[in-house]
Amino acid sequence: MSVYYPQGVVVLRVLLEDFSTKSVRLQKPYKWTVVAKQLTVNLNSYLEADTFDCTIDYKNLPFDPRIIRSLGISIHMENKKQIFNLKDGGGLDPITPTKDNIIFQGFADTDSINLDESSRTVKIEGRDFTSLLIDREYLGDPILLTKPVDKIIRDLLDQLPQTKVDANDKGQGLEIELIGLKEDELPTLANLTTSKGPMDGAKNARAKRSYWDKIQEIVNDSGLIAYVAIDKLIITKPRNLYDRAKSKVFVYGRNIKSLEFQRKLGRQKGFNIRVVSLNLKDKKLEEARIPEEASDEWIKDIGVKKEAIRLPVAKAAGTNNQQQGAVDPIGEVAPYMTFKVNQDISSKEQLVKIGEKIYEELGRQQIEGKLTTLEMKIFSPETKEFFEATKFRVGTPIELRIDQGDLEGLNKLLPPAARNKQREQEAIKSIEQTRRSIVDFLKRRGYVGEKGQIAEAMAEALTRFDTPFYTKAVTFNLSQDNGFSMDIDFINFVEIPKHLVEK
Repeated sequence: MSVYYPQGVVVLRVLLEDFSTKSVRLQKPYKWTVVAKQLTVNLNSYLEADTFDCTIDYKNLPFDPRIIRSLGISIHMENKKQIFNLKDGGGLDPITPTKDNIIFQGFADTDSINLDESSRTVKIEGRDFTSLLIDREYLGDPILLTKPVDKIIRDLLDQLPQTKVDANDKGQGLEIELIGLKEDELPTLANLTTSKGPMDGAKNARAKRSYWDKIQEIVNDSGLIAYVAIDKLIITKPRNLYDRAKSKVFVYGRNIKSLEFQRKLGRQKGFNIRVVSLNLKDKKLEEARIPEEASDEWIKDIGVKKEAIRLPVAKAAGTNNQQQGAVDPIGEVAPYMTFKVNQDISSKEQLVKIGEKIYEELGRQQIEGKLTTLEMKIFSPETKEFFEATKFRVGTPIELRIDQGDLEGLNKLLPPAARNKQREQEAIKSIEQTRRSIVDFLKRRGYVGEKGQIAEAMAEALTRFDTPFYTKAVTFNLSQDNGFSMDIDFINFVEIPKHLVEK
């Protein structure tokens, strides 16, 4: 394990209480930086608000909650490489807050003081910009859908003073950023509908729906996703968020303190998606079925056949037969999960995009797990470079390996060609060599069975899919007593390699 000098500082943007009714925006904010005694930052699913809590020595921050009207928070964290500045009198050498080491920005929900014989601390808890949109119920007019998606969302954000971008007040508000998308790729939902009338191209406000609910409805109907990252609202495609080409490698036995997996076992190992929308013009139900009606580009990226997912059917063995029952290789069509699109969408192409998004989101729920690391830099054997742990975000792809005990030999047999994205034929050859090596490895350890079938079956299963994992949630922990740690909750998308799709 490497040696680190982790440090976290909190930048406070404070509006002091004047016990008047004067607008918050007219008050003068005060800003200062304090070193945290303990920090926890939770980066949650992109549908939720990120959260934090921090503890500060009262002597560094003599805060009384009664004098605070509003409190903005920026949290910065990095490996300082030194704690004290010995050249200038040996004083504490805090990190300098910059855009490169910021991991959180938001607002405090609560502030408390704890004074007793053993400690004197100030504790602050809060959420990120998403909370502003979650807490405010939308009571406005019906939303016109005659603009591109990003323009509609910009109009919604500008209705709230906290998220409005003011040209005369740079650096304030919530900017919109497109990732992996061009402006001309964003759909105009009104062009996809068939309804004609006074409310043509409008989405009515539903009771008890927040601004965040409205934004999620709009991006869902567009086949996109939206989430807040630090001080920006990101709009992207699901596959852009989970870019497996940028996988970060964790190795149990080297840079992982603890690792756990969980998979829900059952009869159903697959599903199909059906998306429907009512075509008001023709008075009929439009539908799209995924994956059999998915786009060719999506099929190529995901690596599945352009046909309904089927489940093998195992026949039960008789009471006098202890062998497993026969398996029907063709099987039966997996269940269809039906989702209704609230917006009247007549475009089959748009329904397909929405169905592809839903399929991807559900497909990642097959295997989940959690790991804890104490490392602030994660080494990648392929690139020979280090990745800053504090740069992990929801969606960051990771690869897990095992390098300990008897499993070390098996780990080294994993197909490097598949990981490094080499040419397809090289990958096929490498995986076949890997399969034979795994068979020999397992046979030497007693996994033989009748005619070596156990070893053959396990090797086939191990090499029939390439399993990346995707960061579902991240928790950064930093304390003066225990140092740095990072917890990652991950999920997977079981992908069949492309060379096996046609088998």
